[in-house]
Amino acid sequence: MLVIKVWCLPKAPEKRLFELSKGFDRILAGFAKKLGFNKNRKCYLFPADMMETGLGEEILIEVSGLSQRPRTSKVLDDLQVFATELAVEVTRFYPKARVVSRLEPYDPDQVTWSNRS
Repeated sequence: MLVIKVWCLPKAPEKRLFELSKGFDRILAGFAKKLGFNKNRKCYLFPADMMETGLGEEILIEVSGLSQRPRTSKVLDDLQVFATELAVEVTRFYPKARVVSRLEPYDPDQVTWSNRS
């Protein structure tokens, strides 16, 4: 399952997070086949930050759950464009923030379990 976490967002109405989620949906639809993930198996997390100072100045996007694919130059280019598009989407809502998008590499040794396949 693809997991996108967006850290350090300032407090926002649920409507804004919903709109951001819909933007992520559009981006995922364009990259699902290229990057080998199921666009319907995703989770967006917007964790609350315990410290309010600085929220919205720097925003971090972390993406995990990408499939293991050979890292050809084409795949690396697609990953770079994917990370960029996610950051651009967040920047639409928070234009003054420095936005960083980081894709976590697939780790075949990571143990996971789900009650549904």
